[in-house]
Amino acid sequence: MLFISLLLTAAQAKAKSAPIIKLSQSAEQVWQRQQVLITLTVKTDDPFSRLEVEPFKQQGFSIVSFGLQRTESSTETTLVLKWVVFPFVAGKHDLKLPRIRYRPNSGRIQTLVLETVALKVRRLPLYVPPTMPVGEISLKSYWREGWLVTTHNLLEWQVMVEGKGVAKQFIPPLSRQLGSSKSIDIMPLEKLDKTHKTVAGISYERQYKVPLKVRQNGFERLPKIEIQYFEPRSGTLQKARLSSPLFIALNKWFLGFIVFLLAIFFSILLYRVVTKLSDIIKRRQKQKQAIQALSQATNYKQIRAALNQFTVAKGWGDNLALEKLPILKKENGCKGALLQKTINKLQAHQFSSQSGSVEITEIKEALVGCLKK
Repeated sequence: MLFISLLLTAAQAKAKSAPIIKLSQSAEQVWQRQQVLITLTVKTDDPFSRLEVEPFKQQGFSIVSFGLQRTESSTETTLVLKWVVFPFVAGKHDLKLPRIRYRPNSGRIQTLVLETVALKVRRLPLYVPPTMPVGEISLKSYWREGWLVTTHNLLEWQVMVEGKGVAKQFIPPLSRQLGSSKSIDIMPLEKLDKTHKTVAGISYERQYKVPLKVRQNGFERLPKIEIQYFEPRSGTLQKARLSSPLFIALNKWFLGFIVFLLAIFFSILLYRVVTKLSDIIKRRQKQKQAIQALSQATNYKQIRAALNQFTVAKGWGDNLALEKLPILKKENGCKGALLQKTINKLQAHQFSSQSGSVEITEIKEALVGCLKK
């Protein structure tokens, strides 16, 4: 019985350490040149295990390996192998994965027994040229020279072409669309390729540095770029467009002359603004002085002089008749009827033989209150 128990325990331990294998593919039916992602996942409780894989090659396919990815937890280690496959030949295919060996920390090396990957490849429509990208194309550009540039000066324009799920050899070149024109000289391009491996598959990015010079003055626009591609999910032709930047090109001497004129213009404008502000400040100071003189007045003559000083500071005129003072209007902040009554009192006091200090005080206080509004 003890011997049987030991055998069962050993068998359970062996079963526990056996790796769990899962093989999956992103699609079973695709177009020619459409990306397919094949994923092999091996889960094991051996933290020191690893996978050895031979190169994956098959005629009629372009295959890109992601390499081994490893994630660990307290109880489990996950080993992942991924391949992006681009089929070029239409029809039914059985992809046989390369030999993959599982190496545990101790024990026998195992060669994984994997099923073939069945793939049905649809023929592309006749209107899709042999060089057209299949996937998704996007365009970006960076123009850091600004909206105003000088002619015959070396400039740089950066353009990026990204192909998501597009085979590298089908990333479209831009050389033909980035040619010189009558007004712009485009020099030899600098090209840099980058590969991005993501959960969804692979994307290639091609960066162009476009050195250029503008030969003549005026408004200029860089070459317009358009790329047509076949979008496999909808099965339709799409077009990626890039709006090229618009700018003004000027000769450096002409630009200097314009800058000089603008400097003169803004100097004159600044002088006028400063002069206007200074005049407003002086007027307000004179108005305050007039109001202060009015508050200190003790007779009709002093009140009349202070009112005249105020109308001059306001720019309304000199020696205005009392009944024509603009402050009688409602839009000046005073109630016309009340102020008119005060002016009438002032006129009556002018021709009165009696000089009442109480009445003078009431009149000037009413006027001061009105002028301050």
